[in-house]
Amino acid sequence: MNRRNALTLGGIFAASSMLHAEVKQTIKVNMAYGANHEIKPLPFDPKSLQGISEKVIVSHHDNNYAGAVKKLRLIQKQISLLPDTAHPIEYGALKREELIALNSKILHELYFDNLGGKGSVSEKMKKLLSESFGSYEMWQKDFIQTAKSLSGGSGWVILGYVKEAGVLINQISSDHSDNAATSRPLLVMDMYEHSYHMDYGTKADQYIDSFLKNVNWENIEKRWDSV
Repeated sequence: MNRRNALTLGGIFAASSMLHAEVKQTIKVNMAYGANHEIKPLPFDPKSLQGISEKVIVSHHDNNYAGAVKKLRLIQKQISLLPDTAHPIEYGALKREELIALNSKILHELYFDNLGGKGSVSEKMKKLLSESFGSYEMWQKDFIQTAKSLSGGSGWVILGYVKEAGVLINQISSDHSDNAATSRPLLVMDMYEHSYHMDYGTKADQYIDSFLKNVNWENIEKRWDSV
C-alpha cells in the first residue's frame, strides 16, 4: 500500500469514527421521572384477527394496557414528590409498583405489536428456532406447554434471546416482573385472563391456538435483526 492510499484509507476510518461518535452523541436520555409515557394505538385493525374478538382486543388495549400506562405516570409522579424524610419502605413500595407498571406497559406494547399477522413463520425464524429447540414444531410444543402452565393463573409467555448463553428460550413472567435478566423479547403472549376470558371463558388452550394463528412473524424477525 502506498502513502497516498494509506492516507485515503486513514481518512475514511477517521470519518467513519467521527460519524459513529456523532450518532452516539445524538442518543437522547429522558428524565427518569416525569417522562411522557404515551398510550400507543393498536397497530392493526382489531376486527382482522382470527378467533380473538374485537371486543376483547379493544377492552384489553383501552383498559388493561392504557391503565398500566396511566398508573406508571402516577407512580413516577408520586416518587418524584416524596420528601427527603420519606421512609425507605415507602420508597421501596413505590419502586416495586413502578417496575410492575413499566413492564406491563412494555410487554403489552410488544404483545399488540406481534399480533395482526397470519401466523406464517419465515424460513429464517424456523431455522433459528430449530437451532435452539431441534425443530420449529418442538419449539411450538414447548411454547404451548409453557403457556398452558399459566392457564387459570396469570402471567406472560416470552420467547426471548439470552445473549450470554446464545440461546432462544421460552420463559414465563409472573406479575410482569420475573424473567431472565438480559433476555431480549422476540415473541410475547399475554396469559392474563383479560386476554381471552370474554371469548373462551376458562378454555385457555383455544386462545393459545388463536394467538399463534395471528402472530405477525415479520415483526418477530425485525426484533431478531435488532438484537
